[in-house]
Order: sequence, then C-alpha cells, then structure tokens
Amino acid sequence: MESETDQNLSRFLSAYQREGRYLLIPAILRDAKAPNFLMDLGILKRELSIGMGKDLHPDDLKSALLRHPSPSIDSADSASDGPGR
Repeated sequence: MESETDQNLSRFLSAYQREGRYLLIPAILRDAKAPNFLMDLGILKRELSIGMGKDLHPDDLKSALLRHPSPSIDSADSASDGPGR
C-alpha cells in the first residue's frame, strides 16, 4: 500500500503526540463497502517506534511486515547447493 501524500501519517503522528496513545483496531474489508471495525478487539498502545524500513536488520521482527523484493530465478539458482552444483 503506497500513499501519494503523508497526510494520514502526519495527522496520526500529531494526534499521537497530543494524546500519547492510540488504538490498534482490526477491520474486515469487503468489496468497496466501508470497513467493519472490530472495536472489541482493539489494543490500546502507549508506545510508538518510527523508523525507516531500510534500516531494519533482516532478523528484526518488524521486518516481517515489509515487502521484500522477490529473488530472481537466476539469483535463487546461483545460491542453490542442490545436485549438479
């Protein structure tokens, strides 16, 4: 998901700075309908860590949330220790 502007992020960060907390709420998305927020499953968070994804080590748990480029077939083959190599 890529945004053309940082308007939503800026609004969120301003509210977080003012309130010092936020709710992490799951939602169900169906077709083009409005999301169904599952408020009873919300988690109150009081800490926020902000950084650049490129700065995360691959072993960092947060890196699991990032899209990583798929390795090409050639690079996967060259790294293989399979038969005939």
